[in-house]
Amino acid sequence: MTKRQEAIKETDASAIAKTPPLDLARMIIGYPARKAFDLILEHPEPEKVVPVLPLQDLYLMVKEIGPEDAIILLELSTSQQFQGIMDLECWRKDQLTRKPTVKWFTLIHEMGDERFITQLKAMDLSLITLFIKRYMSMQKIEELSNEIPDEEPDAFLTPDGRYLLRFFGTDDERSLILDLLQRIFRVDFEFFQLLTEAVYWELPADLEESAYQERTSRLAVRGFPEYYESLQIRHYVEPDGFVPHQKAAPALLTEPTSLSEERYLTRFRHRDSLLMRALAAGFPGRDAAISEIMALTNMATIVEQIDLADLEGVRDIVHRVDGFLNLGVWHLAGDNLIEACRILSESVMLEIYNLGRSLVIKERQRTKKILPKITANGRSLDTLLVDPRDQEMIFGLLEPEPVFILSSGERRNFSEPGQLVAVRSRLDQISFLSSIMHDKLNLTAKELGAVDLTNCNLDDLSALTWMALFNTVLASDLLGKPVALEPLSKPDLANLPQFLNKKQVTLKAEVIQKIDQWAQNTAGDRFSELIVAVKPWLEELTRELALFDQPEAPDPRFLNSILIKIK
Repeated sequence: MTKRQEAIKETDASAIAKTPPLDLARMIIGYPARKAFDLILEHPEPEKVVPVLPLQDLYLMVKEIGPEDAIILLELSTSQQFQGIMDLECWRKDQLTRKPTVKWFTLIHEMGDERFITQLKAMDLSLITLFIKRYMSMQKIEELSNEIPDEEPDAFLTPDGRYLLRFFGTDDERSLILDLLQRIFRVDFEFFQLLTEAVYWELPADLEESAYQERTSRLAVRGFPEYYESLQIRHYVEPDGFVPHQKAAPALLTEPTSLSEERYLTRFRHRDSLLMRALAAGFPGRDAAISEIMALTNMATIVEQIDLADLEGVRDIVHRVDGFLNLGVWHLAGDNLIEACRILSESVMLEIYNLGRSLVIKERQRTKKILPKITANGRSLDTLLVDPRDQEMIFGLLEPEPVFILSSGERRNFSEPGQLVAVRSRLDQISFLSSIMHDKLNLTAKELGAVDLTNCNLDDLSALTWMALFNTVLASDLLGKPVALEPLSKPDLANLPQFLNKKQVTLKAEVIQKIDQWAQNTAGDRFSELIVAVKPWLEELTRELALFDQPEAPDPRFLNSILIKIK
């Protein structure tokens, strides 16, 4: 809770009454919707508070409270705010959506006559026309070749008797359109004539294109570019040697700085990130940089089709944008705060974001490249051969927007250099192991597909792992069998404990020496790296074999470290 919000909590009604409308609007940003709503109503001039609220904050307040309960906010909103809410709520990509549009026109219809007609006349006429035209056809009376039927379902005359209307859609939709037309006729006949002529003459495709272009222009002024322009945030750049362009001109502010800046600076999850430290330190053009960052968040919200009322979804977008920006700045400046401030001051923020995202996408591309070598069937993620922790990492990298998955399973957006370093390190090791397991031991999709897994403890390709396959090959060699990728028998399993130091529960020295020699012959200068990689596999094999040397050995079906034919 901010200091301003804490001040509100302790403030009585008389103090609220003395608070200027703009100051109250600033104070309630980020406050729980119901509390903010109550404070607005307690102010003696709520009609002056609502118009100065940023569009996104008003929209979220209405959505959280529920538009039916917040009808008073809508009546107090400016025509630009109401149109902005419909711009955010009623479109998906470049198409006007049905249910939200019906809902918001229903809310307009609940307003008093004066506000009702004021809001409608200030709205984009092509939007109103398109909405009405979707639910009815219109025919001029003089064009009817036959007499008007006395009883025709879903057909009505307009109040002025000039048009015959034939409706389609649900009963509620038909009733809404008819009620709207009758009310517009009663309240403002000139506007009724203008609207009905537009409905009669205009084509739906032209109306939708016009309404979409008008919406695009309005949202662009508020920092919301249209969908296809927003796709710039998915642009890939080659990180090595990339230098962002310098800004040609200051960024457009999405809202008055006094409101947008405070809202932005409370949004960081990692307040000690390089990006946050630079913004907190301040630099020339900082306000413009913050506006650019907010515009990037809007672009991401549009591209991923996130409803602004989905607070968790929006919060996730915010964290992701911050994270990619932080990675981009870090890549360019290292941990040099002064250099980071210079970059944020002079460089195009979109390109810094593209750079940060591309750093992660590059690791995803590396992952896709090695998939044929690290999957049992050469393609499917459900047949990954790597260890479980690496499987989680790969799953996260291959999501549409990559995420970093902790060992606990918690998902995080990429935001810190340490995450990127960890992923690179693990992919380096996986790539190295694939060159050994796939290329040297011939654990290829073709060979694995030929193995008969019937009645095995690991009875499906999706259950196989490098650990089980490596240990199986090793055990065959220790038992003096031909080194081949074949499941061991139950007698083979019973003979394996002889290679253990039973007191220490470790492999015998001669076995370790044999593995070391194999690693040197196979990996050369990188043999120690290979030993480190297979060590956990050998430890798991040792642990499971020790259990089978007990009087009450467990069921071999539950072994994971080696491949056994149960029957």
